[in-house]
Amino acid sequence: MDCPECRAEYRDGFTECSDCRVPLVAKLPAEPASEPSPDPLLDLEPYSGPPTPDAEFVTVFSTGDPIVFALAKGSLEDAAIPIGLPERRPGVPA
Repeated sequence: MDCPECRAEYRDGFTECSDCRVPLVAKLPAEPASEPSPDPLLDLEPYSGPPTPDAEFVTVFSTGDPIVFALAKGSLEDAAIPIGLPERRPGVPA
């Protein structure tokens, strides 16, 4: 016997899932196919190829907010996208 909600397995004699409070079934239905992500960029795998020292860096994002910067930087790092930061110039605030 199995719970159709949480897919927990029960021994014979049980009739209701103790967590979901729904009747158990003798056979679980097939799992639904996963739907594609609404944003195709979320389905991309991180780049794992060789480093590209001659890559041309372009500005794709700019902010003065350190929290937004940290979020963007972390997202790029999680996706293994190399980032470059401009050099600090004397007299220009960070």
